Amino acid sequence: MQFALDTLAGIFGTSIRRAVRAGVCTGWNQDDLTYGTYSAPLPGQADARGVPGRPINDRLFFAGEAIPVAWAGDVHGAYQSGLDAAEAMLGRSPRGAV
Repeated sequence: MQFALDTLAGIFGTSIRRAVRAGVCTGWNQDDLTYGTYSAPLPGQADARGVPGRPINDRLFFAGEAIPVAWAGDVHGAYQSGLDAAEAMLGRSPRGAV
């Protein structure tokens, strides 16, 4: 947490320290299933992100930060892809689909 606050202070000035009231650190980088990784496509291959999001035999559905092209690597992309997968499971057109 201190490293993050020091970095923010270096960017925005020391007054940012008074604005930050609390912080939370996760163990994401120590999780046995992720080891702190996230998806990164090869240059020019970002459109392939949608492929893992396609259902298999309309029975197996996937969601996560790796799937949305527009919000790749972001929590809101993971959230939206989860909503899209749920809509697809229910047989509806996903709201986030383009």
